[in-house]
Amino acid sequence: RDVAVTGVQTCALPISDPVDTPPTAKILRPDPNTWFLADQYDPVARNWYKEVAFCGHGEDPEDGLLFWNDVRWYLARDNGPLEFVDFGSPSPFVYCIAPQRLYQNAVVPELRVEYTIQLRVVDSANQWATQEITVYVYGLY
Repeated sequence: RDVAVTGVQTCALPISDPVDTPPTAKILRPDPNTWFLADQYDPVARNWYKEVAFCGHGEDPEDGLLFWNDVRWYLARDNGPLEFVDFGSPSPFVYCIAPQRLYQNAVVPELRVEYTIQLRVVDSANQWATQEITVYVYGLY
């Protein structure tokens, strides 16, 4: 059977630039709101501390899991300014850095010290994401 086409219809579709979604940052270790007992002594600082490992990763919808140099760790003590600690260490997409010394309160050891840990990640479009957690260190000495 033959079919004849008698007309052509057109349809306008809007075309827009693709949306680049920002990455996400995820701290895996330590757990938020963890309390650590300062159980090691630093004779130079004359203070007790706890070594705490930081682990996490960054992921982006367009880039996938982000590389170690796109992962940055920051640390602040008692609401002070965040200071850069390290990039993520190369490992299979979970980036841990060397354990950090989190010190107790040297004047009144029973008082807790609040630490803010921030993981900051950046994707190939230079978009940032962060996650922050708080942990506490106290001493008995």
